[in-house]
Amino acid sequence: MTQSKDKKAERKIWLRFFGIAGGLVLLLTGYISLFVLQSSIKIENGLGAEAAAISYTVSLLFSLLLTPMFLRLVGVRKATILSEFCYIFYVACNFYPKRWLMMIASIVVGVAEAVLWIPIGMIPGYFGREFQQESKSAGLAGILFALLCLNQVIGNIFSF
Repeated sequence: MTQSKDKKAERKIWLRFFGIAGGLVLLLTGYISLFVLQSSIKIENGLGAEAAAISYTVSLLFSLLLTPMFLRLVGVRKATILSEFCYIFYVACNFYPKRWLMMIASIVVGVAEAVLWIPIGMIPGYFGREFQQESKSAGLAGILFALLCLNQVIGNIFSF
């Protein structure tokens, strides 16, 4: 009886893990494939390259100075959800690429990028504790980051 409950609990943990990982793959597939092609799609006056540079600069500065305070203030779960909406906002802004809109979207996604990668790194440890086996964290980290690398393959297939 307890073994069947353990199997159900373990299955539920795996489903939650793959649900979160799958959501991240879908989110980052659209963003990364768009971001990689951005400098070649929006070549008028260097808009794509400028937006990418602003995004990276804001991400670097925000991650160095404000990300830990932001995560403590808002909380990891809410920060992750806010970051995901910021990524969606950035992708949506690329459908109407005006300079002022792209600059705002680049700043917003730079902040979101700085904030999102901290919770992504925390996911394997969280689910390792859910399994009550810290040793599973390394395997979960491998699965998660393999899936996150898979989004680049999927994105390149769409852009090809």
